[in-house]
Amino acid sequence: VAEDAAAMTDDNGAAAAPAGDVAIPPNPRRVFVGNIAPKTTEADIEAFLKYAGNVTSVVVRRSAAGRSKGYAMATFVTAEGAARAVKRLGGATLYHRPLLIRPDAGYDPKAAEEKRLKREARLERLRAHHNETEVQRILELRAKDLRERRLGGPTYWPPGPPEARVYVGNIRFGTKWDDVRNHLGRAGRITFGRIILGPGLSKEDNSTTVYKSRGCAVVQFGTVAEAQKAIHIFDKSEWKGRLLHVTRDSGPLPYRRPALSVSGRRGPVSAGHL
Repeated sequence: VAEDAAAMTDDNGAAAAPAGDVAIPPNPRRVFVGNIAPKTTEADIEAFLKYAGNVTSVVVRRSAAGRSKGYAMATFVTAEGAARAVKRLGGATLYHRPLLIRPDAGYDPKAAEEKRLKREARLERLRAHHNETEVQRILELRAKDLRERRLGGPTYWPPGPPEARVYVGNIRFGTKWDDVRNHLGRAGRITFGRIILGPGLSKEDNSTTVYKSRGCAVVQFGTVAEAQKAIHIFDKSEWKGRLLHVTRDSGPLPYRRPALSVSGRRGPVSAGHL
């Protein structure tokens, strides 16, 4: 039942608007910029996006407490600039985070109402199995956990077809994510990705745990066809003195973390919950 609490919040961490709101069509000059670091400012994003075109405005979405929600909306002077940002800058890093850049989706009051009803139904199922104190405890734990999994969190991974996700193995240690992105980007548009890190001991202090590259990455392409093309081109190809192993990613999403139970203990969770 803990999974029901995970769905109490939408992908942007914002509450759904009430039914009856006026629909807002997508703006072709506006893009969504996700997975931004907490310290990222409007000026940082404008400077990042200038490689695609001139930007007229950037708004980082924040909570009532002033905390970044991990995403921003940026408006270009032209629709062509927005399209170039989606095509060329998706997955590029800012403050060591790969960014998710996608076209503005507008606002659909019907879809927002459906999300609200689903959240209410999940909350009712939660209350059917737990008393109110336990329900509040689960919600508090999930809210804390979701801050890391949702947009802007270190364990965030965007939704997308698993078939468009590619595993890249035998990468030379020390290789940066942007290098992987630029190399595999010859196969098509990359929307997201990461070098996979694992815990290890610091060279300076053998008692300090640091996270180092595992020599592999996971890359999310815009389409399944582009992912298949990347496998065809790069599998068993040489790069930086190593033969790459490129295949469809069939494992759990990177940075997999267990769910929280009512007791606060962590238990197994499938990739679909992240």
